[in-house]
Amino acid sequence: MKVPFFYKLSQRVVFIFLKLFFRLQIRGEQNVPGEGRIILASNHIAALDPPVIGASTRRMLFYLAKKELFSVPVLKSVIKRLNAIPVDRGAGDIKAIKIFTHALNNDNAALLFPEGTRSRDGNLGEAKEGIGMIALKTNSDIIPCLISGTDNLKQNFLKKNGISITFGNCINIEPYKNMVLPKRDIYKKISQDVLNAIKQLKDTNSN
Repeated sequence: MKVPFFYKLSQRVVFIFLKLFFRLQIRGEQNVPGEGRIILASNHIAALDPPVIGASTRRMLFYLAKKELFSVPVLKSVIKRLNAIPVDRGAGDIKAIKIFTHALNNDNAALLFPEGTRSRDGNLGEAKEGIGMIALKTNSDIIPCLISGTDNLKQNFLKKNGISITFGNCINIEPYKNMVLPKRDIYKKISQDVLNAIKQLKDTNSN
């Protein structure tokens, strides 16, 4: 899919802004394939995580955003053009999942948060089965991703490594297809393995 000019421009502007004012550091960018369907799976510590991650990779990303954000006219117009898909987090939003999986099935890249919601204290929470389900149904490999610094912008302003993104090694979905387990158990295992990979990135970066 051709990347729209507005998306490329926004991606570049955000990248430059983060580099100048938050000394954005990107590690493991080579782990993100340049084409084909792929899920970026990240920890979630701030509302700004999606645009920051989006600016840290050359891929165009699709992502889910809570439907309340689409009630603000100007914001709605911007995030729709940046591939945000409205989702009702209080219910099983089948329509949103269908749109999201359709994007992956067309060999695009997408962003998901295994925890399903933002962490208030920065610690990793419980893995939800959603990412496992989507990955298996769309036959999508997963790139674990660690983001840090977006939860305290004031403190990290003009600081070295104020904001950092680390892309880990690819998790191949193929081995999970042949597991002799109920589907939901496979979904949970995938999701937990992804969260464990993010935790490993966090432990490695803290050393």
